[in-house]
Amino acid sequence: MKLKYLAAAAILGGVTLFVWGFIWHGALPLYDKVLFAFDDSRLVNTVIQQNAAKGNGVYYTLEGAFVAVAFTPEMADKSQSMGRPITIEIVTNVITALLMALIIGRAGAFGSALKGGLFMGLVGVTGLFATELSYWNWYGFSAGFITLNIIGESLSWIVAGLVISALHLKLNK
Repeated sequence: MKLKYLAAAAILGGVTLFVWGFIWHGALPLYDKVLFAFDDSRLVNTVIQQNAAKGNGVYYTLEGAFVAVAFTPEMADKSQSMGRPITIEIVTNVITALLMALIIGRAGAFGSALKGGLFMGLVGVTGLFATELSYWNWYGFSAGFITLNIIGESLSWIVAGLVISALHLKLNK
């Protein structure tokens, strides 16, 4: 595999994953139907803070509550400081695209970008089923939330797979 291919695939594939993620999670109102705000968020925050003795993390009750806690120290609105999470997301997208490029580099693009993209979609959905369905089964994540995650992430793997497969065909002649 050529270094030029790997570098281009990591960057362009990572940007593709990032843009698709923004569209799926931010621009489309899909998750509005499966993510719900608590009626009294101040009361809920107070109760969680009083009972989350280990700080930020994942907590549960035997009665079925399952809560991911990620408070800022000053309880600030997290949507106002997106620089760090966006940077981490871009870096992880580039790393994911690099891994996708290695997979396509070993498996080949199957003669077309479309076939390579569909192959990467299959790889992605396989991993998603292994994780997302366990979250539904064991942790009670709603079927709607899990379904949106599987669809959105599978599409991201197909779209990024198309880009990476096209680069593989072009740069690895």
